[in-house]
Amino acid sequence: MKKTLITATAVATVMSASAAYADLSLGGALARQINSGDGTSGISNTSTSSTINVDYTTTLNNGMGMAANTDITPGGAVYLLTVSSDMGSFFTGSDFASAVDSYDGAQGAGRYSGGGRILTSATAFNDGDAASGNGFGISTSLAGASVSATMGAGANRALSIAGSMNIAGATVKAGNTDFDTSGSPDHGFMTVGYSVGGFNLGWGHWDSDATSMTQIGASTSVGGMGVGVTSASADNGAAADTDAFGVHLSGDLGGAFWVVDYVNTDNGDVMALSLTTTQLLLVLASNYKS
Repeated sequence: MKKTLITATAVATVMSASAAYADLSLGGALARQINSGDGTSGISNTSTSSTINVDYTTTLNNGMGMAANTDITPGGAVYLLTVSSDMGSFFTGSDFASAVDSYDGAQGAGRYSGGGRILTSATAFNDGDAASGNGFGISTSLAGASVSATMGAGANRALSIAGSMNIAGATVKAGNTDFDTSGSPDHGFMTVGYSVGGFNLGWGHWDSDATSMTQIGASTSVGGMGVGVTSASADNGAAADTDAFGVHLSGDLGGAFWVVDYVNTDNGDVMALSLTTTQLLLVLASNYKS
């Protein structure tokens, strides 16, 4: 309830700033996910998620931009308030993506979920989102590079810094999250993406104090359908290493899209020598802009 009231106040403030350049948009998404794999009996782990988005943007009298964004889910509402100028943006709100989370997705993978990574659970990579709620951040462009920094203002504070730049035709992204909590390991990443001949190629490395993962991937379009393959290996410290291979298909239905993920995981010396997970996702989305 508190978050909703704060959101309403922020939107009201923005709406009164400069109605002449205001823009209100309403949107939403509905996703149905079905998982099936080894150790399950047929189709299992079905889930449905829904989100309603309310976005309001305006231009202030001094030329600066301001935006209020609210995402409403069955679990509650979260908000983001942004002020921007030619120098960059300042934003504050609840449960927004950390700087690292905004950049650390796997390039060239073609996978819908997990930030494109197929071994997220194996490496326990923490991008700092959980510590970014009720915080603030800045983003800007410097010498051809985009840079962002966020700080969580809660008990589990985390300073997250990440950026991206183009080097010799390749997109290079890197960042690090530094937790201000005893026992919470820091996490860093670096990814490289390159497009050639209709193919998107990618390499990435995600690292924490205890585990790390390296992944390569490639994706392209065949007959209007997205096709991607990935291969990943995780060093789990004292635990057995993990290897995985994935095939990813996707298609646009016009106002909706479908995704099929197949991932085969080899957990080394763990009892489940070959844990295979097949994931089918159907996402329906509609957007309205006044």
